Amino acid sequence: MEKSPFTSHETDVIRYLDILSQPASPFYEQNVMKAVKSICKPFLDKPSVQYYQDRFGNICVSFWNASKPHTPCLAAASHMDHPGYAIIEKDSCRLKAVINGGLPRDESLLESKALIISPDEEVSAEITGFADDEKTSIWMVSEKEMTGNCRDLFAVPLLERFLIDPPLIRGRAMDDLVGCAIQLAVLKRLVQDNIPVDYLAVFHRAEEVGLIGAQGACSHQLIPKHAVVVSLEASKTLEGAESGSGIVIRTGDKLYQFDPNAQHILESAAANISSPGFRFQKRRMDGGTCEASLYLAHGYETTALAVPLLNYHNHGNGKLEPEAVAIFDVNTGVELLYQSCVFLADYKYLPRNYAIQKFESSFNEVRKYLFLMSS
Repeated sequence: MEKSPFTSHETDVIRYLDILSQPASPFYEQNVMKAVKSICKPFLDKPSVQYYQDRFGNICVSFWNASKPHTPCLAAASHMDHPGYAIIEKDSCRLKAVINGGLPRDESLLESKALIISPDEEVSAEITGFADDEKTSIWMVSEKEMTGNCRDLFAVPLLERFLIDPPLIRGRAMDDLVGCAIQLAVLKRLVQDNIPVDYLAVFHRAEEVGLIGAQGACSHQLIPKHAVVVSLEASKTLEGAESGSGIVIRTGDKLYQFDPNAQHILESAAANISSPGFRFQKRRMDGGTCEASLYLAHGYETTALAVPLLNYHNHGNGKLEPEAVAIFDVNTGVELLYQSCVFLADYKYLPRNYAIQKFESSFNEVRKYLFLMSS
């Protein structure tokens, strides 16, 4: 794995990832939401930047700064949750919890510990067994009795929260807090550099249990229809999408091939990057379905970027382990997304519209000869 040629370990994206590495689980993303808002606070005094939370809890931070009326809008989308536990019963220190998301459903889970999160405290707990034959829920015993209602409690695997371990960053939930951090780092650069582009950073809820937040955002058009959507994910390493070899332009997932017009923007931006050592990868990552497929199905021009992920969903070598991403891959992701916005600022038409205009112009130049030949 290669050390990043761009920045030191104290870069904005790594600092943001540290801040964002809060306990979260599907439908329990409130700690990450607070972190997103705290990071955005220095930008919100600018009239071009707006912070908005929709009725489903998704967050959108927009930078409306395009100088030309037909400049395309780029929307980067990630999610704030990670597989975890929802507490549904409690009796003194004994609690029952539903497993939300793709954590291991075997002995490695039973041999792990959990961290129970309440509005007031965090308490560790032993996992004592599965609560049903389908292994959809577990029993756990906390170190002390948890007060309050079950609906106010959730739990996450008790693992390292965040650790810079060059050339890697390790933590309980790199998926998809690394995507959130990349979006925010790009937002800061665009605002500081006053790039004339329209950019949206969108943060979804409850991706791990069926793209719930993204579906709400699509059904109520949180992102305008003229936007090009770039889904950001931390995705399991595959052959051709290796950790430490650069950000991955994800051409598709298990469900769909993504939009070639949107992909053209990423590839054109990549071709213009002159930073020494910059590299990217490109492949269809078909191990699962991501939010890009949902946006594509809703009619958006959509593509995706993926940071190769080690210990996907905390699946380690026979035990639960922190996820890990390469610093190099994270920094190349920031560079490519930023340069894609710079590219759009000078790009009046999307690829499809540009092709139509170009060939329609050629057609109009010779159409009279076509008519003569057919008469």
